[in-house]
Amino acid sequence: MTILQRTEYKTMPWPNGGGVAHEIAKWETADRTLWRLSLADVVGECAFSEFKGLSRCTTVVSGAGMRLQCEHEQLVLEPLSPMTFCGELKLRGTLIDGPVENLNLVYDANLMTADVRIQTGVNGIDPGRIVFVVDGELMVDGRTVTRHGTAWVSEHDLSGSGVYVVMYLPWPFARQQS
Repeated sequence: MTILQRTEYKTMPWPNGGGVAHEIAKWETADRTLWRLSLADVVGECAFSEFKGLSRCTTVVSGAGMRLQCEHEQLVLEPLSPMTFCGELKLRGTLIDGPVENLNLVYDANLMTADVRIQTGVNGIDPGRIVFVVDGELMVDGRTVTRHGTAWVSEHDLSGSGVYVVMYLPWPFARQQS
């Protein structure tokens, strides 16, 4: 089991320089990203960073949502509604009603699948899941994970009441922080 509170995330500029992300974890090989999990602060209109060869699942975890415009269509990111789309899309984002925080999972869909869902309460959170606390708290083996913290759970004793983003990613899990 690994627990990271929001204050432990690595803060860095977006790849396109247009904002700030808080990197939670990533799994990379010498030549490619297999997956990366981050929390982005979006405070105004912006271009979304492009991730060539990768898929992206974005979940608005605070705020009213965003509209994403690309050449031929518009996507709407609504609160607590994970949306998966091609990471190569050239997207321009506008806020619906004020700043948002987006939980972003970027991954290589040619090598793996990712399952992202919203869940209230802890029933049904299986070992091998990554749990991001949207609201409330999560107790894992007696340790508390607070709002916008993340836990990687294996065999565990879970309790708590809250709203969570629950993700499954392939193992072995290799958390790397620079």
